[in-house]
Amino acid sequence: MSTVNIAFPNQIAYSGNRPYADVVLLGGAAAINPAPTHKCLVDTGADYLQLPASAVSAGLLSAGTATSVSTVAGAVPLTLVHNITVSIETCQVTIDVLFDPSNSTIAIAGRQLLLTAFKMGFRHSDWLWV
Repeated sequence: MSTVNIAFPNQIAYSGNRPYADVVLLGGAAAINPAPTHKCLVDTGADYLQLPASAVSAGLLSAGTATSVSTVAGAVPLTLVHNITVSIETCQVTIDVLFDPSNSTIAIAGRQLLLTAFKMGFRHSDWLWV
């Protein structure tokens, strides 16, 4: 059996084989200007994009829904905001985003973000290189 190594062109320093993607919040009340790039751990076991609450204005968070999410660390209180436009590796999509009011968790790119990006024409071959 042969081994294939895959690297992400925009990867950040880490230990092990953990892929990261660049995610930027775009437009309107969702984004802080200038919009920072979030290095998100690609996690197909997660359902949503999860970012720190410091990534958006307080007004946008007040329009969200408080929810409890099960994680490996246990139940975590997060805020769910619907229909946020983001860019993942330059592919623009509109998705639901979970924000962490404690700003203590790492940024995570979940399945909804990845599957929506694929539907919008995101090609993994442009993102990955061997």
